Amino acid sequence: MNALYSDESVSPLDFLRMAVNATVTVLMRTGNREMTGTLVSFDEKFMTMVLSDVDVKETDALGNPVVEHMKELLLHPFQAIAIIPGGIDE
Repeated sequence: MNALYSDESVSPLDFLRMAVNATVTVLMRTGNREMTGTLVSFDEKFMTMVLSDVDVKETDALGNPVVEHMKELLLHPFQAIAIIPGGIDE
């Protein structure tokens, strides 16, 4: 079984360590926005994350989905409400 999906409890830092070089989806605090990409690295003090090959999905004022692709993104964890290993299947 993949360590990210084990029944054992892990610390937030261990969770991020195991997710490095894997696809993650980050659900954002503001707006209806999610970011899916590869977790490249993170800062152990603040848990600021670097994602690569990122798709930023949000909904516009009319309810239409909008997707923007970014090569690389620096994300402060204060803006995130959840980090999902493996991304979200749609």
